Amino acid sequence: MFLVFLVVVFAAWAAIHRWNAAGKALLLVASLVFYASWGLHCVGLLLGVIAFNYGAGLLLGWLTTAPRARRRLILVLAIVGNVAFLALFKYQRFFVDIVQSILPVHLPVLQVVVPVGISFYIFQVLSYVIDVYQRTIKPCKNPVDFALFVAFFPKLLLGPLVRPGEFLAQLGARRTLGAGNFSQYLPLFAAGLFKKLILADNLGLFVDPVFANLAAASSLDCMLAVPAYAFQIYYDFSGCTDIALGVAALFGYALPQNFNAPYLATSITDFWRRWHMSLTTWLRNYLFLPVAYAVSARLPQARYCGIKAENIIYCVATLVTMTVCGFWHGAGWTFVLWGLYQGVAMSVERFVLKSGRDKCLPLAVALWRWAITVVLMLSGWLLFRVQKLTDVGAFFSAVAKLQFSTTLPRVCAVILVISCVYTVARFIMTRSGYTLAIPATPWASFAFGVAKGACAILLLLFALVFSCGVTVPFIYLQF
Repeated sequence: MFLVFLVVVFAAWAAIHRWNAAGKALLLVASLVFYASWGLHCVGLLLGVIAFNYGAGLLLGWLTTAPRARRRLILVLAIVGNVAFLALFKYQRFFVDIVQSILPVHLPVLQVVVPVGISFYIFQVLSYVIDVYQRTIKPCKNPVDFALFVAFFPKLLLGPLVRPGEFLAQLGARRTLGAGNFSQYLPLFAAGLFKKLILADNLGLFVDPVFANLAAASSLDCMLAVPAYAFQIYYDFSGCTDIALGVAALFGYALPQNFNAPYLATSITDFWRRWHMSLTTWLRNYLFLPVAYAVSARLPQARYCGIKAENIIYCVATLVTMTVCGFWHGAGWTFVLWGLYQGVAMSVERFVLKSGRDKCLPLAVALWRWAITVVLMLSGWLLFRVQKLTDVGAFFSAVAKLQFSTTLPRVCAVILVISCVYTVARFIMTRSGYTLAIPATPWASFAFGVAKGACAILLLLFALVFSCGVTVPFIYLQF
């Protein structure tokens, strides 16, 4: 259905794209229709968020010369309103359970359906009002432009998160239509579809049943399920991002890169420079840096108990940021602890590893650091994947049974082995300085372009014909 929707929307947009206002209006309507497929209530709530933040941005713009306290009050109200909206729909059950576990009270719980993609578009509007307050961008006066910034369907549900100024600037000029649209769209779309339908979904046929019943799983199945899930979530989410980038390119819009070979990281800090990069950038700009500045204002001395103040500031800001990152992913203690786990690992690395020398490490040292990082990453993915904390104990109990039978399907075994071999080989080649260079000649460029297009078509056909046959939602839709 999505392919049919995409073809219809693109055909209509191509016919009117010369009129920029009409093209943007069409894309906005298409985005709202796309979102309505998850329920009309979702569209109503999204429009409410758009209207609220559009008004907040205009108000902050009008108060440019007003006292800073008044502008700060508007910003605080906008942030509180957005966070309250997110908490109401996503976290109210979590907070009610906490209160009821502490106090002998019974609190009512509103029966609401969580709008899909709410975590992503709330972060988008938060970045907008903060940027307007900080005067890094001017408030968007065109309501269609602002609505399209929030609701643009390739990025609405699963990102990537874009900087408001970067995307709004693209809306000011007419998008071009030519061969470049398709040359950028097809390889990304084909690669994303292949990652999702062939790699991620097939791995899910093994991973999901194992984690659904850990008590009955064999030791070998549990040990294989963790790396299989690591590749499943990577193929699933990076595949979704590739599709989003490809579809946006089809309409002439550029979205930021979201992944950069995360499983080649040699530290958890390096991993977060490569994984969900748009979220990492958002957290750094709008949470890590403000917390770091606030802490630094309260630490006037250079050292405390022999520890540099800058290290204390980094650790506090990192722990706060990563805990919020975990909570953003889901309303559960497993996500909170997963975020805290990431923050602790990054804080420890601050003291253990020498910064700024990662690319200069000898191959043997890099391999050792990479192996340790892989173990830490897999431990984190286990905590991320389980449904409740008691499942961690069930996992290790199943491992301790020392049962080495397996239900791993052959296709999953092939995907897992190839993924591991490819990752190791790419790590060694990258660290050895090997790069594949294309000769800078017209014929070589033409041949490479033809080969790239042919491979994209083959991947697309293979993904459509040989998908696992089971409709599996994108993993990050639950966040």
